[in-house]
Amino acid sequence: MSFRQISDSFIERTSKYKLVENPASVIYHVRNWTNGERDLTALILESIVTRTFAISNGEEDSRVREFVRSRVIENWRENDAASHLKQIEGTLFAYPNKKKVLLKLFSILSTESTQTDASPEENALIEASLVVDENGLLKIHNPIYQAIFNQDWIEQSLDNTPTATVAPAKQSSVGSWTTDAVKLFRSLDLRILLSVLAGFLFLTTIFFACQQESKIRVVDEPGVDAPEEPLEPGDEDTADNPIENQISSGERVLIESEELSQENLSFRTAKKKGVDAITAGDYEGALIYFDEALLYYKNAPETLIYRNNARIETENEGKSYAIAAAVPISDDLPAAQGMLRGVAQAQNRINESGGINGVPLKVVIVDDGGDAEKAPELAALVGNESDVLGVVGHYYSSVTLSAAETYKQAQLPIIALSSSVEISTLGNDFIFRTSPSDAVVGKLLANHMLETWNQERVAVFYNASSAYSRSLKSAFQSTVLSEGGKVVADFDLSKNSFNVQEAFEQASERDAQVLMLVPSSLSELQEVVIPLADLNFTSGEQLSLMGGDVVYSDKVLTEQFEDSVVGAFWHISAADPNSEFIIQSQQLWNAEVNWVTAMAYDAAQAWIEALERSESDPTRMGLQTILSSKEELFSAPGASESVQFLESGDRPISGQLVQVVQQGNLDDSNYLFEAIAE
Repeated sequence: MSFRQISDSFIERTSKYKLVENPASVIYHVRNWTNGERDLTALILESIVTRTFAISNGEEDSRVREFVRSRVIENWRENDAASHLKQIEGTLFAYPNKKKVLLKLFSILSTESTQTDASPEENALIEASLVVDENGLLKIHNPIYQAIFNQDWIEQSLDNTPTATVAPAKQSSVGSWTTDAVKLFRSLDLRILLSVLAGFLFLTTIFFACQQESKIRVVDEPGVDAPEEPLEPGDEDTADNPIENQISSGERVLIESEELSQENLSFRTAKKKGVDAITAGDYEGALIYFDEALLYYKNAPETLIYRNNARIETENEGKSYAIAAAVPISDDLPAAQGMLRGVAQAQNRINESGGINGVPLKVVIVDDGGDAEKAPELAALVGNESDVLGVVGHYYSSVTLSAAETYKQAQLPIIALSSSVEISTLGNDFIFRTSPSDAVVGKLLANHMLETWNQERVAVFYNASSAYSRSLKSAFQSTVLSEGGKVVADFDLSKNSFNVQEAFEQASERDAQVLMLVPSSLSELQEVVIPLADLNFTSGEQLSLMGGDVVYSDKVLTEQFEDSVVGAFWHISAADPNSEFIIQSQQLWNAEVNWVTAMAYDAAQAWIEALERSESDPTRMGLQTILSSKEELFSAPGASESVQFLESGDRPISGQLVQVVQQGNLDDSNYLFEAIAE
């Protein structure tokens, strides 16, 4: 049964029996306890109905908590979810080495975060659905499982673990030690326990990995991250200036964990050795290590950029043209990786073909952290790098706006992916961009709502403190109003008083047909937009959803967002599949790329074209003149369209809308974005 069917059944039955005044709110609070685990959610909702457990409006949080504790957690072996919970327990107990699984669970419970290590014990916990992998960190699936399969349960389970038939006396001693150790550890501070236990598990993993890594093997072998090296003499000053640690052309790792559910130890180790070799000035060694790392895992743009930079030092005696790629690594890794893929692809293409008039392209990576407050200081540091001739970035409009004046003072031109209309009005001759303005995308979304959906009433969710969010909201809203539509409500996500459920209920009460979602960041997408979609999905009203480019994320490829429309600027399904850009990207990354990669690629291509047009010794001012020239129109080959710039620095490019659609069976993994032909 799908989640929609579960929700519809609950709403229908509770309405019939008048048990629950606000069933959508009850479903929302139950899902908070289950973390969306479908079978457990269905069991609890069914139990609420069969036990005629009444819940009044406004009491959903406290009453659901009371029900879960009394009818699920307490005395759980005889309670309402007993069959489901016993099945999890049975899965764990069926594992050949039960003790190792229990100790692994104990280590996860004892800390706020545990890195994945692809061990058999970890896989057993994930298979039992007791543990989930969230961005490379292991966590207990939900509060219910955490309350039941706790440290007491582990201790009792260890006590009941039978000894082996071989060497019984010795095995019994080991079993006794294991239980006693757990009891001892529980009396210690949990952070101390973590250090001891995690260290033991890590060293065990490294020991077996080292035995198997005697030669390079072109296979994926998930493992844990290599341990951090201690500071070398002379590194202390850099450590005291963390903002300097946000810039690297290969001498430090900025991306500590790739976009993988399970890290690849062989890849991670080779990458770290490559960085260490660059730091030591051993560029030939670095090139070997980076090539090795890319054999283990291809889809790693930071590694490819460092590899290309090392090759410049070995083959060109360091002579190169340098650009910087400013990306939000520590704030939004998927967006940062997307940008770096575009830049790395352009760098790789031009260097493999002989360089820019014989000179290779070097890339300096900058982690801007999505931090507008620190952006001027970081921009000043980049500006002081005299060999950097231009910048690809930033991703967030707020960061671009904050750093704009600093770049102008340094006479350092940038080509951003930011879309705020405010950027067009700066009058800053050093700011260009490849993504279309919010004015274009806002109009596209508004027209789609009014003309394609034939809907007129919309509630807008935006962040008034975000330049991007304000900009897209304004462009969308002005088009809606000018074309006869009505904005029935707008909600500022930055207000302390903002409440997801209250806002949704107000939008519904005002007869909104559409929810326009303009979060300013990935965290707002997760904390506001997804809960809104869940409420909408379970409410029975099913309001239409649309959103800005921040909503273009694999996190919305679920049943709750089906048929949602998002502004994406570019999409692979609308592009020529035989284009050079798409063919090369698939070869490089062994995956399809998105609009972020395409726009960053276009920015890097613009820099390459400008450098090719410049004289033998290009300057920042000379490149700015080439990009903004009115006499000789600038044009560079892009992913799909040529890259050109208006006097404002904007790019005359149309936007692209995409829709969340389902492919195949009802399964979240089968949802994808599909381009809409306007």
